[in-house]
Amino acid sequence: MTILTKLVKADFEKILSNYCIGEFHSARHSSQALETTVYFIRTSKGKYVLKIFEGQYRDHSRFEIKIQALASDKKIATPKLIKTRTGTTYITYKKKTMFLQDFFEGNYPVKFTNEEISALGIDLAKMHLALSEISGKREGYGPFATEITSTIPEIDLTGEFKKTIASIKKLELSKLKEGVIHGDVQASNMLRSRENKIVLIDWGDAHYGFYAAESAIFIAHMLIKIKLVYWNQIKLLLQAYQSRIKLNLEEKKAIYYFIKLRILGAVDWCIEQCRRHPNLEKSIKKWMREQIKHYQLFSKITLEEFLSKI
Repeated sequence: MTILTKLVKADFEKILSNYCIGEFHSARHSSQALETTVYFIRTSKGKYVLKIFEGQYRDHSRFEIKIQALASDKKIATPKLIKTRTGTTYITYKKKTMFLQDFFEGNYPVKFTNEEISALGIDLAKMHLALSEISGKREGYGPFATEITSTIPEIDLTGEFKKTIASIKKLELSKLKEGVIHGDVQASNMLRSRENKIVLIDWGDAHYGFYAAESAIFIAHMLIKIKLVYWNQIKLLLQAYQSRIKLNLEEKKAIYYFIKLRILGAVDWCIEQCRRHPNLEKSIKKWMREQIKHYQLFSKITLEEFLSKI
């Protein structure tokens, strides 16, 4: 595993000197983070998470921190940022922006009960409403920002991407509601506690975009499997969401195409990560092949059939 920013004991002690969270005891690097650097830190006062922004995420760091801080203040279920001795929510160390947050004890959920799906739908709507006071677009991000040029024998990735984008552009996009979204609501960014409380973590993909994309991302990753589409839970998720924010017909159509776009993007992401982390190629390619099968299954479903089932 490539660690983008390697820190030693002296580094952690200097970083923690900015905070009132006790003396440094230990730190463990997280292998889950591939595009940022994350350490789990233990001090004399408890456990914390240190996130360090790398590469393309450096410019986005202040935006993410602002959103996560507001989300916490608005009582959205997400870890709280730890403020420094001077009251800021981040520091710069060795020319890199980083922040500390509470450590949440939990496990990544594999499956969701119907009750959890309904609760998630309501929570996503609450989150969109709570973050609606933030405006301003993150440039170069959103459904049209990524140009997929990767090629693999298993699927015509570029061709499918272009067809999907063309279909999206035919929608009445002015009817799609916009605002700040988390941008990556899936199991790897959620934790379930022993008390069955689910919290959202990692706001690194948060941006100003279409609300319809949020549900589509969760559906793409969690409710479409190799041989099965969980139609009942898709319907429950969208019904619960609409108890707070109504979806118009164009938004429902957009969800269908955003699901396709998300899976294609995930495959393209896997190809790039294999280049960056060759030691993880085997596990990444396994997940990539699963995504291709998900896409092949969902592509058999027409827009009309999708609309009739939700």
